[in-house]
Amino acid sequence: MTISLLMPVQLLCFSSGGILCLRHVLRRMIPSFMGLLFLVGGISAQAGDDPSTELNPIGNRTVSVGQTLTFQVSGSDPEGDPMRFQVRPVMPYVAPLTVENHWIGNTHGDGSSLGGGSAVSNFIEDMEVFNPGELDPQNDVHMPLIVTRSFWDETNWADGAYHNGRRVGKGEFFNRNISSKTATRSRMRIPAAVRDGLSASIINFYGRAFLGNLMPPPIGELAPYVQLSDGRSIRSVVDPSAVEFDNQGRLWVADNGPDQNIKIFDLSAPGDPMQVGTFGDTGGIFGPPVRGRAGTKRFWGIRGIGFGANGEIFVGNTGIPMQTQGGTDIRAYNSSGQYLWDLRSIFMHVADIEPRGGNTVYFHAAGQVFEVDFSKEPGMSWKTIATSIDPFRFVDDPRLQFALGVSFFRVIDGRRFLFATTLNNQVVAVFRYEEGSEIAIPAALFWVLDNGQGQPWGEGKYPVWTGDWDEKKDRRLMWRDGNGNGAVDEGEFREFKVPTPYVKAFDVDAQGNVWMGGKMSEYEPQFREGGVSFIPMDGFDANGVPNYPEDGFRFIDVPNDELVPDRQREYITRIRYVDASDTLLLASGDYYPKHLHVYSGFRHQEVPDYQYSIDLGYDDLGVDRILLDHNSSGMTLPFTFAADEDYIYVAYLDRGLDDRRRGTVTVYRLSDGSKVGWFGPGAVTNHYSGTQDMMISLQVKKLEDGTRIICVEENGGGKMMAYRWVPGS
Repeated sequence: MTISLLMPVQLLCFSSGGILCLRHVLRRMIPSFMGLLFLVGGISAQAGDDPSTELNPIGNRTVSVGQTLTFQVSGSDPEGDPMRFQVRPVMPYVAPLTVENHWIGNTHGDGSSLGGGSAVSNFIEDMEVFNPGELDPQNDVHMPLIVTRSFWDETNWADGAYHNGRRVGKGEFFNRNISSKTATRSRMRIPAAVRDGLSASIINFYGRAFLGNLMPPPIGELAPYVQLSDGRSIRSVVDPSAVEFDNQGRLWVADNGPDQNIKIFDLSAPGDPMQVGTFGDTGGIFGPPVRGRAGTKRFWGIRGIGFGANGEIFVGNTGIPMQTQGGTDIRAYNSSGQYLWDLRSIFMHVADIEPRGGNTVYFHAAGQVFEVDFSKEPGMSWKTIATSIDPFRFVDDPRLQFALGVSFFRVIDGRRFLFATTLNNQVVAVFRYEEGSEIAIPAALFWVLDNGQGQPWGEGKYPVWTGDWDEKKDRRLMWRDGNGNGAVDEGEFREFKVPTPYVKAFDVDAQGNVWMGGKMSEYEPQFREGGVSFIPMDGFDANGVPNYPEDGFRFIDVPNDELVPDRQREYITRIRYVDASDTLLLASGDYYPKHLHVYSGFRHQEVPDYQYSIDLGYDDLGVDRILLDHNSSGMTLPFTFAADEDYIYVAYLDRGLDDRRRGTVTVYRLSDGSKVGWFGPGAVTNHYSGTQDMMISLQVKKLEDGTRIICVEENGGGKMMAYRWVPGS
């Protein structure tokens, strides 16, 4: 084997039974060591299930840069399997960057129970409050104890047990005490309450926007209502979603209808129950004066009510819709109704960034808006500002049916827009913000990965296609709100084509144009795939709905003559466009991005110019099978990237390229691809990050003073990471 030494290298040995790696001796190298070749042999390394494969000793050699080194490499495999060898460059060591690590969306920032953290569970579907004497005496120290249930939770805590604004354990240890008081309907339990021999149960439980019920509750015999065990009933609450007796014997009934508050009933007198008050602002978070604006008593999706022995009031909100755009939102008040504290968690989100001046930044998730004041301590720096979903006025909002967890916030000609997609980029939804409101109104939707056929969203209103798969493989549906009512109407759909049947990459640039990735090649009409597609936004109509003229849709070839052969036909797995320099960045591979390619003049030149490529280090540790949460910790898994006009940011799902830990981000210069440094979860977040699920799980924003704000999904901790970096610091 002959090597012309230009940089440190490592020798890799492959066999069919697994991958063996002769690793360089120095884990961290400095540029002055260029020209050293470090080889280790005579060690046992595991090949698949066989730990006995031996590598013959080679030893360390020192040569000058540019000098040719010749040596013999041999290996033996007990199974007799063939072996091959490969030389791979070793990246020079770079120091970690100095960043501030904040977080958003979870009261507790230390992450999943897997990492020893205490994160609030992702979302609740039921809540109960216990007081002294109702559980084992050793639990009295945590009274009043709030216990919640979650249908799905990725913090590994599942059900929650909370006291005084902190998690104190897993709720399943206490939920046996809840089950005797409730019945089961589908995934959610029907709330019931008992006091002094009188019980209250919800009949015909509906739960609008909890279980996919998007239309108003039925009326008549099928209407939901509260039934008392003494024969009386309460039928004045539109959508009862929780019931509980207070310490005075009054019945509190949560109204999940347009009022989004709690009705209080006196049951002491004979005859029909009498409403004697309410708790919470009428309309909840969707009410006046500013629709969508959060507030201490502006509820949304109430699922639990409870009381402490001293009259404390607890209200559990699950959000609307409960899992994908809501979360856990438990609020505590004293007996006079004064706000005390809250507990919060979100589920699978990455937010885009809007500077607000000074140290204040807004983070726009797909359904919620958060504020971060970076002058405050992490954990104290963030708060919930708003929700942008109104399920009562906009029933066709895609966020009510799709798990839209990725967002792009754009200000175009002074108008605010939100773009959102799912974990695997199934659709791209476009929203325009309502004037004087926090609500984002549905404006358009592109089917990306799917073609839209047979889907419940828009069913009965979109055209139905016939023909076999080959005829339809690149055809997609687009909806645009032609009359500005925020609803899906017939005649508002048209077709467009994607650059590959399995689109995995898309981006929204600063002007609202949509980019989609195909293959690292020219577009091939014969096979109806390849290149990238460009869908321009061309102004707005009288209602402020963006225009996407059909004649503007076009495919752009990806020049690949300068790429090595094994990369020329790779799929584009991630894509980003930098408006300031007309630069397109393409990550290629299969599902995981393996290489990142940079092209200039991509939109405005007839033929874009290839600049350089970066090897992202995919699987450089030699594990050949990906089993998330089982063995992926042994793999280097680049997962997503973002870019601004100066830098590229690559986030690693596992075993980051530099720190070898989950959630690390490596930074490169956009001008030449040179590495700048890396950062990741700090001490304030327990040096922990959970899985990145969404293909686009990182957003970045350059502020006027050059500061960078970076947001990264942290699914295992029910939150988002928020980093502040000042280049050169």
